[in-house]
Amino acid sequence: MNMNNTLTRAELELTQKIQMHFPRGIDPDIVNAWNGQPREMITLVALEIFGKLPRKPALLGPSENIVTLPERTESFVVEKIFAKYRGSNFDSWFLGRVEEPMAAATLHAQLLLRYSTDPAIIEDLGGYFKARITIADINHAKESGALRKNCVYIVYVEDKVRLPEDEPFAHDNEKGGRSVLRAVFFGWHDDGWGVDAYQVSDPGGWDEGYWILSRNSLKSQSSKIL
Repeated sequence: MNMNNTLTRAELELTQKIQMHFPRGIDPDIVNAWNGQPREMITLVALEIFGKLPRKPALLGPSENIVTLPERTESFVVEKIFAKYRGSNFDSWFLGRVEEPMAAATLHAQLLLRYSTDPAIIEDLGGYFKARITIADINHAKESGALRKNCVYIVYVEDKVRLPEDEPFAHDNEKGGRSVLRAVFFGWHDDGWGVDAYQVSDPGGWDEGYWILSRNSLKSQSSKIL
């Protein structure tokens, strides 16, 4: 901590940023009350705020278990009937895909609390392997009535690396290959479900209010209980 009366270069830069980004339109009575506080009070408050590392505001809301995904003993084929409206990316990347059987799990939904790009959301979910779900998972949630028609859902589905811009976001999968997640947008239109898919390298993000889906295997949950 700098104990003399001269601000360091970093401290001066911080005070300038505070001045530039200070919120406008605060109640004048509140501003006047703060202006009337003694120097010691202002210093104490500044130390309370800036004397520790900043904490990012929460990106995702609490996790809600919306449906149990039963063990899938047969392969699931992604067909056109999955959604009435499908984007070209979804059809190109996922139509006709055969998804292997999977263990039982629970499907969770979390509200996106502020604008974010895909890499930040994936990181907040716990990384590549914890963020990914399957098209079959979405289909079961849809068919069971767990998805609400007044909500829009974002999910992350594994795909093969197709383009050079995929590689920075790629991971080694369990089969020893390279794969990447795709952001799948799923929501209700006037008379049917609509879906499309996007690269996570796309710099465009999602606004607050979308629901992010992820799966949690029942096996891992039972091991935590034990």
